[in-house]
Amino acid sequence: MKFTRIEVPNLDFSGWYDYCGGTMAHLKLMQQHARTDVARDQTKLIITHREPACKYFVMGSLEWKSADTWSPDGIIGTTYYLHSNGVANPINSSGTLNTEAPALEVTDSYTYDPVDPMPTLWGSDLFTLPSNRRLVEHRPDILYYLTPALVEEVEIVGYPKVVLYASSSAVDTDFFARLVDNDPKGPAIEVCYGMVRARHRNSLEVEELIESGTVYEFRIKLGPTACRFLKGHRIRLEITSSDFPNHDRNHNTGRDDLADVELCTAEQKVYHSSTYPSRLLLPVSSG
Repeated sequence: MKFTRIEVPNLDFSGWYDYCGGTMAHLKLMQQHARTDVARDQTKLIITHREPACKYFVMGSLEWKSADTWSPDGIIGTTYYLHSNGVANPINSSGTLNTEAPALEVTDSYTYDPVDPMPTLWGSDLFTLPSNRRLVEHRPDILYYLTPALVEEVEIVGYPKVVLYASSSAVDTDFFARLVDNDPKGPAIEVCYGMVRARHRNSLEVEELIESGTVYEFRIKLGPTACRFLKGHRIRLEITSSDFPNHDRNHNTGRDDLADVELCTAEQKVYHSSTYPSRLLLPVSSG
């Protein structure tokens, strides 16, 4: 029997008028006779007709939604500006996120040391499960910006973005932006993240080192997501400079990090003012 030779799971689609009875029977035969546990347990069958092009699960809501394309229509770009009084770490003294543009505010700073990089929160299942950012809240090299507790649910679908105004004492460095669903009574679950290497801030093909102490605009596109932030939760943005070993450490020297052994610390500053309005842009769903 051919099913006894199949080691990987199948995803089968069929419809009521597609004359695909064999496809429908395939599920039970895989469950009974496939060669491996993963093939038997994870083979799926979807029976429908004229299904929309995109079907996605909204984290936090336990709901599936459909759309004709990705990202879906009906998205409203909503801007949350970064604020603080010059202290955005530790988490209990974090900066804030709101829709009011900043005026004159003090910068936030932290030290990025490639000898002691931010650890990647890999579990036994690697990236198949979201990480709990509570595990790294003791570190001094993360800046935190949070909304007040939400009085209404906020659902986002698409690609969040961060416009970050920052400077560094180094000629090259990295900036990571991470979006987090912060449950005041529970975990702080990572939603998505993005990063930029300063020398490639304008192009992956061209290297442009930065000048120490000069403020630059960094545009960071975060990964795709669909997530509903529930009432009482807080939308949280983290800014840091490493995620190792998921990403190679930036040595901050401007040289080839894969060949050069020197590691230098970098003093990082994040700006939020009328001149440098650092901000988080969320694709808020209207439906």
